[in-house]
Amino acid sequence: MPLLETVRTALVTAGVVTDAWPCFIGYTPDIGQAITLYRTGGFAQDTQQGETRKPTFQLAVRAGQLEHAECEAKITAAMVALENQDLSGVRLIHAMGEPGQWNDAENRTCMSVNFRAVVDA
Repeated sequence: MPLLETVRTALVTAGVVTDAWPCFIGYTPDIGQAITLYRTGGFAQDTQQGETRKPTFQLAVRAGQLEHAECEAKITAAMVALENQDLSGVRLIHAMGEPGQWNDAENRTCMSVNFRAVVDA
């Protein structure tokens, strides 16, 4: 299964993704609350055998208008659900820092955090 599908499945299993908080890959439709996963490139392999890849991805959360606490709670729950979990074909998922926050044009609170992964080639 592709990495972002695996991540979305893990978020569903952990209860982070729900009917009220849907998860999209590669785009966010103009709806209220949403979680979106984006591919962001990656790092070079560190072995010549090429048994692993090192992709990176971004997890973005958009809450309602000026709902900072709800947005922060959701992104924190997603980070906990993903950090160092044993996922099929994924050897490691690790946040590359803390979430950044901004408001979109409609004053909806948004946060995102980047992750690095080590996956089987």
